[in-house]
Amino acid sequence: MGDTLDYLGIPGLCIAGGQGVIVIAICQALLMVGPEYARYCGIEALEPLGIYLPGDENYPGGLLFDPQGL
Repeated sequence: MGDTLDYLGIPGLCIAGGQGVIVIAICQALLMVGPEYARYCGIEALEPLGIYLPGDENYPGGLLFDPQGL
């Protein structure tokens, strides 16, 4: 068989190919549901779920996303 394109030489951990790209796309879509929901509905929409994020409408990140105070 020919060479394969594996990440860090680990078989099955492909960064390219049919199944690898689909799995990455699904994981990215699932991980982005929460942040996009918060952006669309506002930070307060996550409070009933027990998720309290600092910040306000104009600067939603707060200190959590700007640790250097820029």
